[in-house]
Amino acid sequence: MNEETGRRVCALIAGVVCSDDEMSPEERRFLKRVLEKFGLETDTALMPTYAEDVAAELAQLPEATRWEALDLVIQAAAADGKIVPAERAIVDTIAAELGVDQDVIVERFRRALPAD
Repeated sequence: MNEETGRRVCALIAGVVCSDDEMSPEERRFLKRVLEKFGLETDTALMPTYAEDVAAELAQLPEATRWEALDLVIQAAAADGKIVPAERAIVDTIAAELGVDQDVIVERFRRALPAD
């Protein structure tokens, strides 16, 4: 994955973890791990992609990367152990763009959240 694509995916993740106006330590650590995974500096400045811009941003990604982005935003949303409506809205937008059934999303969230 090239740097620009990595930045775009990380901006989607930043949009999810910032969507409730707070970034938990767990969310911050998750974003840092993804930045490192994509070979980006952990202090890379990102402009979060918010719900209204998700579809356009997703269209800029290669198709295979879109699926990886969906998995990563689900993991990011679940990083702090809870899914808030603003996070869910971004995930739902990506899922709709990819044609993913809501039952699949619910199951992916279930797997991403820690067991009680």
